[in-house]
Amino acid sequence: MPRGPIVDRLSALAATEPDIGTAEARADATRLKDQLLPSDVVSRRAFLGLAPLEPQTRTISLKTYVAFVVGAWALSQSMDRRSINHKSSAADDFSRGRALASRFANRYAAVKQGDSRQVWYAKELLYAGTGTCDRHAALNFVLIGAGLKHIYDEFPALRAHLPTVEMVSDPTAGERLGGPVHDAHVFVVVKGDGDPVLVDSWVPFPRLGLAGDGVCRASLSLYSFDVIRDPHTLPGDVLAQLDALAEAGSSEPPPQMLSDAHYADPSHWCTSNGQRLRGWQMVDALREDCATVYTCGDLHFDPDHMCAEALAMRKRWVQEATHALTIGEQSPIRGAPAFSPLRRNPVPDGN
Repeated sequence: MPRGPIVDRLSALAATEPDIGTAEARADATRLKDQLLPSDVVSRRAFLGLAPLEPQTRTISLKTYVAFVVGAWALSQSMDRRSINHKSSAADDFSRGRALASRFANRYAAVKQGDSRQVWYAKELLYAGTGTCDRHAALNFVLIGAGLKHIYDEFPALRAHLPTVEMVSDPTAGERLGGPVHDAHVFVVVKGDGDPVLVDSWVPFPRLGLAGDGVCRASLSLYSFDVIRDPHTLPGDVLAQLDALAEAGSSEPPPQMLSDAHYADPSHWCTSNGQRLRGWQMVDALREDCATVYTCGDLHFDPDHMCAEALAMRKRWVQEATHALTIGEQSPIRGAPAFSPLRRNPVPDGN
């Protein structure tokens, strides 16, 4: 009896099964997750007061699992930076952010020599404490690249399962999502097998998931990093460099930035040339169609579990933004979770 067609069908079926790696590689992936991800995790949905969803399960390869872990680690590191240009970060001043970025350029121009553009953007964001979407994407790109180099050095069994990271742009984001026609959005994808993992700390409350479930389209590649092909693209001490810039800069606005009078000033809501800040807002990088838990053999990754400290920072900023938008008589943040206004004490309590 001819066996060719059956063998062909079995081969095709095997090709669709995700590669979950060896038991040794999965054990290394468990150690990696324990090492990189914070222990103070909470349910993102519960934290935001969103209705619980019954999660579906999706099987992924070990390479995509590693992409989720390193992407989650990058978000836990980058969510303490504010986001210029969308209303959910209204408590951060647009002009101040630009001034700090200019000061960084003037002070560290000499250091720029030899830096790639994405490393330079990442340093600027950390120094200024705030930045546009391309600066946030650059920081996540550099963090993930450095994380992949660490995995290559410290977890040999995972070398065959290392994803690549790519900084991408959606040139039509503004037009499709209710903003200016030429308003683009830049973010990061970590490419395992199949659909890559989307990483975006610019949105108010990031959520990890596959890029195909996102509201933006990764239609233009800006930079990519492969730890095997591009080992020298990122400096070996790049994480130490980033830490130094974060320490040298300032991440908190001066007290007068939080005054009612400041936010009531109509000029606060304009750029330097008098144009209004962007009109479209993304409250989430992903659609809320369903909750998903990703499995790889005996490994599980639930993207709903996120760093509690990082979420608390973002909640505070959205509270400040809600207050600022109310005082400034602007429209509410489209689709944002409803938080109570901040309680402000006009006079210190003396404690």
